[in-house]
Amino acid sequence: MRIVVVDPSDAAAVAALHRIYVTVGQADNPQTFVAAPVAEIREVLAAPTARFEFTAFLGFAGDEPVASGWAALGRRDAPHLAYLTPRVLPQQRRRGHGSRVLAAMERHAAAHGRTLLLSTAVWAAEHGPDGSGSAPVGFAAARGFRLAHTSVRLKLELPTDRGRLDALLAQRAARRQRYTTRSWVGPVPAELLAGWAVLHAMLSEDEPHGELERPAETPDPDAIRDDERILAESGRVKVNAAVLSPAGALVAFSSILTRIRAPDAAFQQGTVVDRNHRGRGLGALAKVAALRLLAGPLNLFHLVALLLAAGLGLHYALFFERARSADDAERLRTLHATLVCAASTLLAFGVYALAPLPVLRALGMTVALGIAANLLAALLLPLVIGLNALLFPRAGVTQSVLLVFDQAHVWMRVLLTALI
Repeated sequence: MRIVVVDPSDAAAVAALHRIYVTVGQADNPQTFVAAPVAEIREVLAAPTARFEFTAFLGFAGDEPVASGWAALGRRDAPHLAYLTPRVLPQQRRRGHGSRVLAAMERHAAAHGRTLLLSTAVWAAEHGPDGSGSAPVGFAAARGFRLAHTSVRLKLELPTDRGRLDALLAQRAARRQRYTTRSWVGPVPAELLAGWAVLHAMLSEDEPHGELERPAETPDPDAIRDDERILAESGRVKVNAAVLSPAGALVAFSSILTRIRAPDAAFQQGTVVDRNHRGRGLGALAKVAALRLLAGPLNLFHLVALLLAAGLGLHYALFFERARSADDAERLRTLHATLVCAASTLLAFGVYALAPLPVLRALGMTVALGIAANLLAALLLPLVIGLNALLFPRAGVTQSVLLVFDQAHVWMRVLLTALI
């Protein structure tokens, strides 16, 4: 087998690496696998993060990439650790490909002074808490790795039952009076960043480790910003909720990772509460606030869809306004083109509105309803202006109405440019 180190500037190699990653993840853990986008993988390979330096390997059988390796070398807080993840396409297993890739990664880790190797094996729930019978666990055990810790990934269908969330919040509500929540999408606000870094380090200490050796994490606001930069450049975003104490200090947070432009499953990144404020249900408070922002009755995806619908409506209005002073043939062409565009958009997002996934339903329903309303408004705009001229024949009134519409177009363009 020919094994090469992946060059992050080689688009074909990065695409092959991502393809193996997705194929193996869906085969070994179909219930809860959530793939990182290819842009994120390319980004972390190109430059180390504050916590890790990443190297990827591709294994070829002939000219076909059939296996991959992912090596994450700890930096400041864990200079002796290496996290190794070999992957082999299901149809290419039991041919020694995984062993060869793992050996290449072990040599890489040793050459960089690493003395402890960790790896994560992911398996479906049907294999039980120790992964008996699953290919990843069997492979690791045969190469000298021993199971040191098991964590369970659960799946939650959205939107959640509102009554269930209310009942959860009602527990210990009296003990968290005067605590407040704050929710947002994207980077942590500057005034909360230092406290966020402290809680993030506390999360790494408090989460169960089993027999794993996990060094204490140093609070690092720059590392938080580094992670946010990578997520932004790869098209992912975090939905965050924070809990503030009566004194205004950040004492709990919960984060959910998702993608805006291609929404699929979301991933709960972490929930942590300051040790001095536990026992009040603050973790549940933060988690529920993040869930409601992600998938409540009106959520983040409705807002994104509303911006898209507003932009399309602006185009319809501009086209009809331009055609108002044209000849009949130009008006017919404008009407025909706009109706075809609107109909195709309505059809596409109407299909989304019927999807079982709540995120797609939110996008589809909002855009479809927005397109229909915008098209109707654009068609009625000349009628409204004409009726205004009949009822109020003074030129100044008509001109003022047109001026209002012109100014609305300008400000909508400015707003959409700033937001998108």
